[in-house]
Amino acid sequence: MLVYDFLYKQMLKEELIRGYKSGGYRISAPKTIISQPTNEKEILTTFKQNNLSSTDILTALYSQVGQINFLWQLYEDDSNTINSFKEDPWLKEHYFDNSYSWNAVKELLSGSLFVPPLEELLGRSNNYNAGYYVVAEHMKLDPNSFCPIDYHTRFTALLKIEENEIKDHVWLLDLEARELYDMNVTVEQYLNLAYQAKIFNGWQHVYVFKSKSEFYEIMKRFLPKILPHVDLNLTEFGII
Repeated sequence: MLVYDFLYKQMLKEELIRGYKSGGYRISAPKTIISQPTNEKEILTTFKQNNLSSTDILTALYSQVGQINFLWQLYEDDSNTINSFKEDPWLKEHYFDNSYSWNAVKELLSGSLFVPPLEELLGRSNNYNAGYYVVAEHMKLDPNSFCPIDYHTRFTALLKIEENEIKDHVWLLDLEARELYDMNVTVEQYLNLAYQAKIFNGWQHVYVFKSKSEFYEIMKRFLPKILPHVDLNLTEFGII
């Protein structure tokens, strides 16, 4: 699992940035923080300090990259791009005519991925006021029985902790609906799906619910429009 090459070189340079030159829409230079990896000894020490047994997948992940903070969105200063979406009949009917602002729609048409540093992922109580902790408590879930592997405005991907071991199995917490969904995927599968979806916002919900997801149509209609130069494979999301 070559996380750095997989996300930074291939997605950022070859797919997002070059899209405009290939007939796609102009995308702002993606905000990207991919920090240097941690050596295995420090990783094992961090696990021990948090009274957790080491996990092969997380050891492999953090030995390749310290954290991933990746955000892309449509270029705000390109009026042709913005007008194309503001004048889109489907967006107008479903969003703009229902009091959605351009900023709200722009966020739906963006992508993000945030894999926190290992210390933050394992040191769960350090972020007690984070949104997912508040929601988890309202749902009568023990927030310390999970740790976040990917943060989003609406969703947080979580790993469950059982008997001081982090399970390689991803759960999805919907902060708005206050529901916990079993994605039934490993961390590596999660990252591969994120890549296939170009980290398009709401992709996790689409993966779980396919056409029943509220994000399905916007992903189906507009991800290919934004990235027409990319040979998208969205079959895992029920999009043919």
